[in-house]
Amino acid sequence: MKNAKQFITLYNKAAEERFARFGEYYPVRTWDELYADQNRIYEEHLKDKTVCGAATSAYLRLLPSALGDFGLYTAFQERSCETLNNVLFQTARRQLLLGGITAGGTDHCNFLLDLLTAFSCNDFEVFARFFPASLPFAVSPFYVAPAMNMIKVLYYGESVHLPEVLAQADSFLKKKSAVFDTAVVGYLAALIRRDHKAAGGALEQACAGYQRMQTGYVFGKYMKCFAKEVHGLYRLARLVDSDFFETVTPPEHPAFCAEFECWQKEHQYPAGRLFYRYPDEMHYMNRIFAAPIPDVALVVGRRKNERYKDVDKFLADLTAAVQRVP
Repeated sequence: MKNAKQFITLYNKAAEERFARFGEYYPVRTWDELYADQNRIYEEHLKDKTVCGAATSAYLRLLPSALGDFGLYTAFQERSCETLNNVLFQTARRQLLLGGITAGGTDHCNFLLDLLTAFSCNDFEVFARFFPASLPFAVSPFYVAPAMNMIKVLYYGESVHLPEVLAQADSFLKKKSAVFDTAVVGYLAALIRRDHKAAGGALEQACAGYQRMQTGYVFGKYMKCFAKEVHGLYRLARLVDSDFFETVTPPEHPAFCAEFECWQKEHQYPAGRLFYRYPDEMHYMNRIFAAPIPDVALVVGRRKNERYKDVDKFLADLTAAVQRVP
């Protein structure tokens, strides 16, 4: 894995800098440090939580906070694509569930990046939970709406809506936007049009744009070494049209892991599974991951065409599903 060494170097540097400033190592570098971190969180915040919405919310918000980055660190240390696939699965599931219970003043458009992470480990079924076919197109002044709407049309085969979502994409592409945002929308439009040259070029640009992202979504320089969402975009083409997928040139950018894609092909693109199971006292988190994911619903806002995620319903439905898990 050509990006593994840089990821590990930057990860260790971030931990050392944190220790120098605050006297603690974070991100965690060893299993012992992870266990200590999660045990502290459990004792301070989760020990007395019972099976209820408050428990579901607290476990999702607090317990796995260090696991995603550490999982990637472990996978790159082991040079294990199987571990990487499973880390991506667990990371995406946690982030999507957390997004489902977190109010953010948006509709379902803000699930985009975590859904792309899910696609990178071949977890495509989850899309139907976070963008059910019955929901209207996403609305946002940013790239996430045209991107999500194009994925919806591709996922459900809604050919009747192709002109509408392509017009929305073309309108967005006329604006001056961040490189990553433009590349994502351009790639999905190329996928709809089956333009393999444009799709390959957009993926390359998406990798470059990913490393330039300044948002809180990409935390730490080490995370910019592996553009997991770009892998998700690339893999979406295989779901949509496997023959077309074979014609798309994958990025040569160092943030795109060619070894991971080779492993995927050799192993027939396996779906990810849980990378880590929590100990008995924290079994509620395992039950959350095992529970069927409820469908996202929307509530109508005060303004015309204004809709928001119904986070209260999602939390209640998820908690009810968790209660049915042993």
